[in-house]
Amino acid sequence: MQIAGGGTGPEYAASIVLMLNKAQLKDGADKVGIIVTAKPSKNRFAKPTPIKFHLNFSEGMNPYVGLEQYATWDICGITKGSIEKGKKVPKSTARGWICEHLDYAVPNREFFTDKVFTKEVLERIEQHIKPLFNYNSESSTLDIEEMLNDTVES
Repeated sequence: MQIAGGGTGPEYAASIVLMLNKAQLKDGADKVGIIVTAKPSKNRFAKPTPIKFHLNFSEGMNPYVGLEQYATWDICGITKGSIEKGKKVPKSTARGWICEHLDYAVPNREFFTDKVFTKEVLERIEQHIKPLFNYNSESSTLDIEEMLNDTVES
């Protein structure tokens, strides 16, 4: 079990405590960045689900990396596959990706772009993953400003 430095005081006072691990992000033999795994050890606002994100040293963070695990044909019309004779054919072993909203197969190097993850696709993915992280099963929104004002007035 990982333990944060600095004693137990911050652990009791904090609403969110994340344990971060890193691994190398390589392009062939060259180290081009790091893969960060954020594992919540305490979270009062969302279900404690570990996530990974890539930090590239030269390009920065790509906001679309990690969404491929939630992008399925049923959810947003994206899956691994190819286009054969004008027909979209899903294949788990394919090297490219087929998208419902595009008329051609997208290679891996172009997959994590705004061309594939359009606003509509992101909204469809968000509707699917929100219940995975949200404690509330209702679609009620939390108004932070209202909560802060109520606390200050009382």
